[in-house]
Amino acid sequence: MPKIVTLFSCFFLIPIVILGACQKRQGISTPLPGVTRPDAEDWVESGITLAKKGQYDGAIKDFTKALELEPDNYLARYNRGLAWAMKGDPDQAIVDYSAALQTEPRYYLCYAAYYKRGLAWQEKGHYDRAIEDFTKALELNPYSAEAYNQLAWILSTFPDKKYRNGIKAVEWARRATELDPKPAFLDTLAAALAETGRFGEAVETQERAVALLQLGGEKEERAAYMERLKAYRACQAWRSYSREGTGYPVKIGDKGGPPGAPHVQQARREEPSEARKEEGPGPRNRLKIFCVQVGAFLLEQNAEECSNLLKKRGYAPYVFVTSDSRGSRWHTVRIGAYPQEEEARAAAAAFRSKEKMPAVVRPGGRL
Repeated sequence: MPKIVTLFSCFFLIPIVILGACQKRQGISTPLPGVTRPDAEDWVESGITLAKKGQYDGAIKDFTKALELEPDNYLARYNRGLAWAMKGDPDQAIVDYSAALQTEPRYYLCYAAYYKRGLAWQEKGHYDRAIEDFTKALELNPYSAEAYNQLAWILSTFPDKKYRNGIKAVEWARRATELDPKPAFLDTLAAALAETGRFGEAVETQERAVALLQLGGEKEERAAYMERLKAYRACQAWRSYSREGTGYPVKIGDKGGPPGAPHVQQARREEPSEARKEEGPGPRNRLKIFCVQVGAFLLEQNAEECSNLLKKRGYAPYVFVTSDSRGSRWHTVRIGAYPQEEEARAAAAAFRSKEKMPAVVRPGGRL
């Protein structure tokens, strides 16, 4: 029976389940109880367990033991990079993410390493490299709401104007909220709208984010959202190098002066046609992706149950949310990302034969 190894998550990345080969054990710690000759997968599983408990030093040691046995083990490299990042060492994290990218031939798994390396570059202040990695992550996985969100935040809020592009930021932020309308992504969309001078929409969007955040957000996080909402109500954009860091409001307008109401209304009338094009963001246009869809549900809970079942069987499913022509919101469960439709059809046929479940091929981003 295939083993399941979970890449432990931090910051914005949703946990990913991929094929591995280890049995389940409770309370794992090194040395591994009941295992006389642990293999690389055993050490990876142990490292993940320790990392989830916040024991990053122990996790790094276990991932290192796995690499001593299998130097090209992608899971060990990637997860050790995550552990270094959680310890606050982006330099070591970048080393491991880069090494992982050299050892993993399956491009649809590499996007996570590109995304995480982008976060590490951003933390170090290497924003051009961060943008490159986030863009590459989207080329490999056009369903990564986190990567869209990170790019949109950079393009809408960074103090250095060479990085800002409000129209593109709105486009990417909308894509992120279409995939997952969580408060953090709505917060970014509001910042992007403010950057283009559409403060009325920015206020409305930020109010939605605050309302959702009331359900479980921390007080400090709510305070930061309210501070940005106050800026948008005052017709001010937001500047910050990171969502977690400190930021400040600025007035935008002709030659940097404060925007009067006529300027704001003009921006809101003229800009939306560019920001709301249906063709999607740049990376998505450059790479056409096909996937295997194994279910479509109106209820998110049903989609999650289907996804969890597939994870237990050793697959790496993801839930893609979209709407039909009548406006109904569907939660589809999908597997894989293939550059050729023939590859996707072969994968779908193999899935149907093995699992005795329906599976159809769908273009990325469509129902």
